[in-house]
Amino acid sequence: MMKNFSRDFRLGLKMTFKSFDFVFKYKMGHFFIYPLIITVIIAVGAVQGIRALVDWVEAKIYAVLDLTQIEMPEGWWDTMVYWMQNIAEGLITILLHVAFYFILHKTIKYVVLVLMSPVMALISEKTEKVLTGKDFPFHWGQFLRDIWRGVLIAMRNFFMETVMVLGVILLGIVISSAVPVIAVVVTPVVLVVTAMISSYFWGFATMDYTNERRRLTLKESVEFIREYKGIAVGNGLIFYLMISVPFIGSYLGPVFATVMCTVGATLAIHEKVDLGNEDVVLHKTVAEGHSMKE
Repeated sequence: MMKNFSRDFRLGLKMTFKSFDFVFKYKMGHFFIYPLIITVIIAVGAVQGIRALVDWVEAKIYAVLDLTQIEMPEGWWDTMVYWMQNIAEGLITILLHVAFYFILHKTIKYVVLVLMSPVMALISEKTEKVLTGKDFPFHWGQFLRDIWRGVLIAMRNFFMETVMVLGVILLGIVISSAVPVIAVVVTPVVLVVTAMISSYFWGFATMDYTNERRRLTLKESVEFIREYKGIAVGNGLIFYLMISVPFIGSYLGPVFATVMCTVGATLAIHEKVDLGNEDVVLHKTVAEGHSMKE
């Protein structure tokens, strides 16, 4: 299981990095313009509000969960416990900041996902056309269904990711508060796990555009992506890292990652399922539908 995950994770990373050259080779660079416009609009309206909200939330959370300060002890053991408690307090503060910035970044991410849904559908379709040579005639009905499905996916993932990530962070805070000595271990584990969860759900969204064209239902798409979750995590990790860059990540991340991850997801799925084979485009269950190349 872990071997398959690791292999698919590397494939997801590889194809997402490859997507940058792919975009310009096949004259798809203009797709970067649309997320740029959307991100600028979001940024202009949100900067001042976000700054005030950060200060207010941090103050409230710290006031509720601040650890009781104790005087410097004299014995070596009590001294060590004292410093571990202070380290734990600092690490808990980090986890609280992670929780807030997770909500901030995730909100921007899903706003972009919803607003960019029509463009991402076109990007994925264009990529598959290059790979297979197949034409996808434009139909307003199908186009609107693609958009609606993208919105539903975004809403579903928003709820699930929020519950899972905040649950992991809360668990980390509780463990660190109860056993301060292991806070130095708990914190990095929480950071890695939350990054993996967030990456998976972004990769899920970008992979589903291709699955929709294969006529997979949402349930079948979920099964397929769970089977190849390594691709989803590897693909989504690029977005996660881009959006996590201080100051500029929330704005530049959606611009580049929206296009790169959508193209990369389509390229990676094509490595697993021959998108040029008409059999896998028909409405079938995942078990019947995949035609493996390897």
